[in-house]
Amino acid sequence: MSFEQSGAKSDDDENHNTTIPLEDSDLSEEDLDEVDLSDSQHKSFLDQSGISREQNANLFSRLFFIWSDATVRLGAKRPLTPDDLGTFPPHLTSTASAYRLITLLYGDAESTRTIRSLWYAMWLFIRRGFFFCIFLGMVGGIRDVLGPIFLRYLLESVQQRVNPEQKLSRVYGPYDGWILAVSWFLVNLIGSYACQHLWWRGFNNGLSLRMALNTIVLRKIMRCSPAAKAKATTGQMMNLVAVDTWNMWEWIWDPNNIFLPFFLITGNVVFLSSILGWTIVGIIALCLTVLVPVNALVSRINLKATEEVIRFTDERISKMGQLLHAMGFVKLYNWEEAFRRRISAVRLKETKLIKKLAFLRCGTLSLWTFTPPLISLVTFYFYTKWGGELTPAIAFSVMAAIQNTREPMEKWLQGIYELTSAYISAKRIDQFLKLEEVDDVEQVIDERRAVNILSGYFSWNLQTHENALRDINLEVPHGQLLAVVGPVGSGKSSLVSSLIGEIKKRSGEIRLGGKIVYTSQQAWLMNATVRDNILFGQPYDRHRYERVIEACCLATDMEHLPSGDMSEIGEKGINLSGGQKHRISLARAVYQDVDIYVFDEPLGAVDTAVAKWIFEECIEKFLAGKTRILVTHQLQFLPSVDSIAVMSKGQIAHRATYQQLMSAGIDFSSIVEHQNARLRQQQPDAEKQETKKTENVQKKKKGKKEKGKLTSDEKKSEGAVGLHVYLDYISAAKHGKTLFSFAMVAFVSAQVAKILSDSYLTKWSNDLGKSEDAVDSSGISYLHLFALYIGVHCLLVLVREILLATAILRTSFSLHDSLLLSILRAKMAFFDTTPIGRILNRFSGDQKTMDMKQFYTVGEFVTCFMNIITALITICILSPPLIVPFIAVSIIFFVVQNYYIKSSRDLKRMESVSLSPVLHCFSECIGGGSIIRAYRMEEYFAADRLPVVQDVNYSAHYWHFAVNRWLGMRLELVASLIILSTAAYANLSNSIWAGLTLSYALYSVRSLTWMVRTFTAMELQMNSSDRILEYTRVPHEAPMQREADQNLSDEWPFQCDLDFANLWLRYLSAEEVQPQPANSQVKTSVAKTEDLSDTSRYVLRGITCHIQPREKIGIVGRTGAGKSSFVSALFRLTEASFGCIKVDGVDINEIGLQRLRNGISIIPQEPLLFHETVRWNLDPFGIHSDSDIWKALDRAHLREIISSLPAKLETLVSGDNFSVGQKQLMCLARVLLRKSGVLIMDEASASLDLETDELIQKTVREAFQESTVLTIAHRIHTIIDSDRIMVLDAGQLVEMDTPRELLKRPQSHFSKLVSHALEHTSPRMTKRD
Repeated sequence: MSFEQSGAKSDDDENHNTTIPLEDSDLSEEDLDEVDLSDSQHKSFLDQSGISREQNANLFSRLFFIWSDATVRLGAKRPLTPDDLGTFPPHLTSTASAYRLITLLYGDAESTRTIRSLWYAMWLFIRRGFFFCIFLGMVGGIRDVLGPIFLRYLLESVQQRVNPEQKLSRVYGPYDGWILAVSWFLVNLIGSYACQHLWWRGFNNGLSLRMALNTIVLRKIMRCSPAAKAKATTGQMMNLVAVDTWNMWEWIWDPNNIFLPFFLITGNVVFLSSILGWTIVGIIALCLTVLVPVNALVSRINLKATEEVIRFTDERISKMGQLLHAMGFVKLYNWEEAFRRRISAVRLKETKLIKKLAFLRCGTLSLWTFTPPLISLVTFYFYTKWGGELTPAIAFSVMAAIQNTREPMEKWLQGIYELTSAYISAKRIDQFLKLEEVDDVEQVIDERRAVNILSGYFSWNLQTHENALRDINLEVPHGQLLAVVGPVGSGKSSLVSSLIGEIKKRSGEIRLGGKIVYTSQQAWLMNATVRDNILFGQPYDRHRYERVIEACCLATDMEHLPSGDMSEIGEKGINLSGGQKHRISLARAVYQDVDIYVFDEPLGAVDTAVAKWIFEECIEKFLAGKTRILVTHQLQFLPSVDSIAVMSKGQIAHRATYQQLMSAGIDFSSIVEHQNARLRQQQPDAEKQETKKTENVQKKKKGKKEKGKLTSDEKKSEGAVGLHVYLDYISAAKHGKTLFSFAMVAFVSAQVAKILSDSYLTKWSNDLGKSEDAVDSSGISYLHLFALYIGVHCLLVLVREILLATAILRTSFSLHDSLLLSILRAKMAFFDTTPIGRILNRFSGDQKTMDMKQFYTVGEFVTCFMNIITALITICILSPPLIVPFIAVSIIFFVVQNYYIKSSRDLKRMESVSLSPVLHCFSECIGGGSIIRAYRMEEYFAADRLPVVQDVNYSAHYWHFAVNRWLGMRLELVASLIILSTAAYANLSNSIWAGLTLSYALYSVRSLTWMVRTFTAMELQMNSSDRILEYTRVPHEAPMQREADQNLSDEWPFQCDLDFANLWLRYLSAEEVQPQPANSQVKTSVAKTEDLSDTSRYVLRGITCHIQPREKIGIVGRTGAGKSSFVSALFRLTEASFGCIKVDGVDINEIGLQRLRNGISIIPQEPLLFHETVRWNLDPFGIHSDSDIWKALDRAHLREIISSLPAKLETLVSGDNFSVGQKQLMCLARVLLRKSGVLIMDEASASLDLETDELIQKTVREAFQESTVLTIAHRIHTIIDSDRIMVLDAGQLVEMDTPRELLKRPQSHFSKLVSHALEHTSPRMTKRD
């Protein structure tokens, strides 16, 4: 489904859904605000009637959120699941929201050129809801303006009864107090309900914009050019979704924090002027004006610091993403400490700024907290000094009004913070959307030519003067099979990248005569089933599908997978071999029925027999009549192609048929024959055997297999956040318990000082007729005592905020470090079964909550709790009759809260858990952008795949906010009733303490309401802490260091002999690597003995062999034979289930992983470079000199290439600096620097041409002459010179002997493999018709 397929309801018939193509739409900007989608597009989020529960509700139900009752009721009975969230309004779905914003920004869904700025498009998107929120905010603000007025008149009516002779502002009748009480109740109720609907409307407005922005960001990700991706790192792109769009929502859902404070301050100032006169109000205004430059300074500092925090967060998440994507590689090279240092260095910069922001906020919160009492002190001083009579009505109403100016200022400060974050985020999104995009290659109708490039000059970065391709002239007729060959770095991949617009065209013309698909040199797969990866959004055609499976040599693999083609593929194909990944990637391309097929080295990762099968059955036969462009190093197939393009230094050096090139003196067959000669030298002439034809595999599966699910579903905690979570949280930081204890003492002390100050204000105001110099019974001035207590209170407020901020920040920083260390030490099986997005969610969203939000939320909760305790004690002492209703209300509050918290907690956890698939979807698109674009599948991911996971996530968010409003409505009703009952008590009371009692009772009601909300928010935020604490308990690998390491010499292993004794190995299941329960000790891997009765679970079965010192061993075997598992056991990525491995007589289970992995080096099958300098990629610990590095580069045949770079060793490696072959050579340079005693070469030559492969083998033979070398290879000639050959099959060692001895036995596995290689790699000299 594309966005264009979304339509709007017809005005003529609401039951008839029509589709309106965007290009034919006449919608105006005003109409676009009301664009809706057909309900039929969102059935997964609708009830059976097709109408959401909110839409189906009547006016009364909507007013009081009664339509949410069912969800709250169900959540109180049992834990909620995603299946319970069946009602999600269609206009809020991803597709609907994206359609509106895309139309506003681009004009139509197909366009990539904006018609207006992002800022203006977003404004058009939210403006109606925005203005409505402002209106509701004004209605709600009237409650706060009228509150002090009602308080004054109510207290005056009480004073009139206590002292009838006292002069008041007016004379009150017997029923005026009751009228005031009822009026106050109604105003408070209306204002409260207006605020609830303000937040609900703002939430929907912001949620819709966030979903739309996510979709637009995803569309942009899939169109970013390689140069743009070099500027926007993976971490930045992920943060746009996890952080920036959230910041946009956070401001939009309550925009009144910016505008409403001015209305409230104005209203309260007018009220104060009516009591105190404009002179004193002028003094108050002067005090408030002094704070304006303070606010301006705070805003500037906050803006700059926030921008820096986001920048460092981007960098940290980017590095974390690189680590997680390459965790296996990092463990093999023992680079965990190097990554910990680089991530911690960025984190240190980030934490310094977070501290700055926190203490800045701490200071401003303290300032706004003690500003009202200080202003009250100044006000009362001048008021009494200038002859004013200070009465309880005046004193407490003035304090309430001044307090009402404090809260708007605090909200304004919060609004500035939110607006600043939203502004920075919007600017980042806008900058990202302006990045360079790939070129769309023109497709034309050309009956003669499928590909036509004229005088093409191409560059990966147009800002440089370097061209990756020069003077390219290429014409490929329809139906032709073109082979592209050339040495490493000659421009082969750049040439095919030009056909899909991946590389930028500097000049020239390029046209395609049909649709195109492409397979990359490094296979990209989705975390989905095998079938979903092959279909790739296309409908399932069983006949074609089975033919594709057969042609791509996948039938046997389907037999061995747990659930055949319905087996789940792990992230980045982690549970597949390199050959399987490439063949599935090939099948995906072949299944697409298009005109042009472009294959970038699909044969290098498979053995010769499979390569021949794929070439003959798939490329030649199945795709016969199609245009095929094949980049390959397998020169034996060149005689069978129609035409050959030979690349050299970014140019097409030759373009002709095989015979024409042979006639011109370019003899490819001699290169192949040179390799085959080495095979024949080892094979006795009398025993050369013909290879049998590949047997057809059975297509049908035998028996019913279990569901082939690899990754486990993320567990959602149930019930309340346990006490152990709070205790673990408090104990996480050094001296954490002490800091939290001192902070609580400061909170209590501040409340005591506040009680004393308010008590003396009451005594002062009731001591009528006295001036500002009046003294109490102790002979001390009331004013001085009042000032003393206020000063102590202000000081303690500052101390408590600093202590709390310090404690929470230390805890947050400590938990991040613990999480990072835990992930670095986790078992490899954990990463094989856990999506990367799930882990990144902990480091991004959850960590942000702890860094930026918990300080504020915890502080608010503790403050409200202390206010309630203070009010309870005060009321008990001064007005005992109010204790009963106060306790009753408290019970009602907590019963309602307990009833509500169960569903709210489940929904928040569901929201957190469901965010991981959203991030994973973005991660997939970042990694597979070129494939997605080549297949023209951008709309599939943006309009189909993303909405599925995003709507689940935002449905949980939607319902979480809805039940919050459900709670808010009920709490506000109870609070309003308390105001009514308290006012009624004041009308019946004749106490002189009525003012203080009424103030505390009313303030406690608001504190109680806010405490319930902040407690809920705090518990939900503690869920983030719980999720981080959970991942600090993942099972760890064996210790990095052990005491036995000290017994090893620095040169270990120096003899380099390997002894495998009855080695059995199985991979751990997802359940075995899940985080341990709380309060349990983290488990580490240990060698253990298992029951071997069920041998089907094991990938290595009883391998026993001895490898002599400095012996060169070749390891061969079919896919699934156990070659990679053999390497995994040697590096202890997976612990042996039974048996042992000894290196130089030392059991590797008895030593630390650091010594083991430092003593062994590997050149992996899939080369990997990190987004760091060339130097760092070779030497991350900085222990080698420049001369050593240049020497290694020279021996790896990279010196010339690196020397030609402007920054040489300091050149930053991006995605396209180096070809895949050059990356492989860089891996060779790494192991040359390490100089380990044991070297593993795991298909290291798969991405190299034969000549370069020969050079590498020569370098290895020379450099590692004194080392033991184990070489895993599909190319038999790569290992034919080995001292001995190991042949693995089905996890067993079936043969191990010298190549010559094995070839003497015609029926040996190795003899058959060599015969296959000779047959399949010999050039086919028959000329194509």
